[in-house]
Amino acid sequence: SSMGSIEMLIMGDYVIKRKDADVRRLLGEMAKDGVLLPATNPNRAGPANYESKFVVDGDEGVTPSTRVFMPDRPMHDDRNGGWYDLLDELEGELLGVCNGKVSVNDIMNQYLVNAESQVGDEVNNTEYQEILFGNIIRRLIRLYEHTLISW
Repeated sequence: SSMGSIEMLIMGDYVIKRKDADVRRLLGEMAKDGVLLPATNPNRAGPANYESKFVVDGDEGVTPSTRVFMPDRPMHDDRNGGWYDLLDELEGELLGVCNGKVSVNDIMNQYLVNAESQVGDEVNNTEYQEILFGNIIRRLIRLYEHTLISW
């Protein structure tokens, strides 16, 4: 999906295509030729200003909403005030730690340490770790696709 951006740009004899998120490069997995690719660290596209709000609508409960203002990101759009709506609190936390110095492994370990006080031995459960890892990777890919981070 183009997400409101250019999918392909043709300039004379050159065709420039949008690059998909390379999760193998992010994680440092084995390349097709058997060479181990070193993991890369996700890096935020400049300073980020967050805004959180809670909407209370009668008996429906509280609806939290967080958005971020990042004028240095390539897909920054002033038409909507320059704000980008984040999916959830996890996405906002991940954006905050993506400073180019922290690996996905570091992020995962930090979440497991923090979760241990809340869920106890459940953090040692393989299924719990797989779900957490999947949630982190999905959020990082989404942030990448919307040019809030790169790797």
